[in-house]
Amino acid sequence: MMKTTSNLGSRRVVRNPRRTRRSYKRYNYAATGVLPNVGIRGASAHPSRVVALAMACLMIGLIIWFAADLRFYVFAAQVQGSSLASADEIFRAAGLNGMSIFHINPGKVASDIRARIPGVEQVSVQLALPDAVELLVREGDARFVWRSLDVSYLVDGDGRVLGSGGSVANSWVTINDLDGHPVLLGGSVHKDACNAASQLQSLLPEVRSFDYSEAKGISLLDMRGWRVYFGDAQDIAHKVAVWQGIVQKLDAEGQQASVIDVRFPDAAYYR
Repeated sequence: MMKTTSNLGSRRVVRNPRRTRRSYKRYNYAATGVLPNVGIRGASAHPSRVVALAMACLMIGLIIWFAADLRFYVFAAQVQGSSLASADEIFRAAGLNGMSIFHINPGKVASDIRARIPGVEQVSVQLALPDAVELLVREGDARFVWRSLDVSYLVDGDGRVLGSGGSVANSWVTINDLDGHPVLLGGSVHKDACNAASQLQSLLPEVRSFDYSEAKGISLLDMRGWRVYFGDAQDIAHKVAVWQGIVQKLDAEGQQASVIDVRFPDAAYYR
């Protein structure tokens, strides 16, 4: 192999022609455009990849839009079928205020309402874009308003407290607790008193109010203002018949009474 030397001052430089030619060839190879062509082919994308990338960008954009647009957030709901609690109470119990409609779990919403609103037995949750929520509520069989300590509660025939009486208190048959026992939502009141009131209501549909005390049981004021004591729920039909018999006798004799006690039908009395 031939080497070429040259003197640059006192320094000797040795050049390798083969190495020079190799570098030149590599330069020429790059200059021909082969390497750029290879690079372009490597960077080019298949059409399916372009479509997938576009779809991914679109989905990300939609997610950002849904998350930022207040039109998809719930601030009210339509409530149907509720008389034990107001629509506002149902909505608060659902925990929906300010929630994105895409984050709502209908099963959890229904469970929360049943747990927080006594007397609600079933809830159906229906959603519609952009922010519509409908809550369909099915309640227990409320029969009376139980009033104690100036507070009204809806109760069923077994005395279970279903909810607050609130706005419906004046339109329902009422049982007034003269003893003023405290009442808990989800708890119960005196079952026998409710049973007696249920029977009396069927026999005396014109009566809209009953009174209850532990000492005298269920009672009412008749149209004359006479107090009638019925006691417990046993033999209610017989007690009503005895009471009506006493009233007929008093009317026939032109007498008045302030109290008629038929708690013990065989020993009924009036005064």
